[in-house]
Amino acid sequence: MSTNEFCEAVRAAIADELEAARMYMNLARIAPHKAICARIMCFAAEERRHARQLCMLCPEMESEDGMDPEGWDWPSQAMEHDELLETTWMPQPPMPPTSPIGSPPTCPQPPQFPPSNFAAGVAMAIEGEVHAIGEYAQLAMMAPNPRARELILCIQKDEMYHKISFEFIQSVVMWDEHGEDN
Repeated sequence: MSTNEFCEAVRAAIADELEAARMYMNLARIAPHKAICARIMCFAAEERRHARQLCMLCPEMESEDGMDPEGWDWPSQAMEHDELLETTWMPQPPMPPTSPIGSPPTCPQPPQFPPSNFAAGVAMAIEGEVHAIGEYAQLAMMAPNPRARELILCIQKDEMYHKISFEFIQSVVMWDEHGEDN
């Protein structure tokens, strides 16, 4: 396995991570509850972090467009007035330095989900996470050294957590839909 093949696979994984982050931001906007919105926004932030971490595996790789966190609606802001949560959020999360350019570049956005179709978006997210878990298993086998393999497996573990969390969200949404029928 050549370094070029590994870096191409990493580049594809980075593109997948950024696409997932964009999709999760759109999905969070139509979430039926602030707590669900906040959880999905956390997943979007984690996907972007994964993309940054993957960039470190290949020295010639530059940061991808869309990794600038400026302008994100962080969970602590989204959940500020949610009385149902027992979690204490930091008043202001640590933020990276702001860009001197001003507004971040616009990235192509995946299709927006209609509000009535939140469940379909969650199902797509679960499928995406299953794909990511398999992708990281293959990438770990290609890793050029143990440290790279360890990083990839840590990212895979995060993807497994996302999948399980989306399955829980799906069960809550389905349960809520059945409750409305009665």
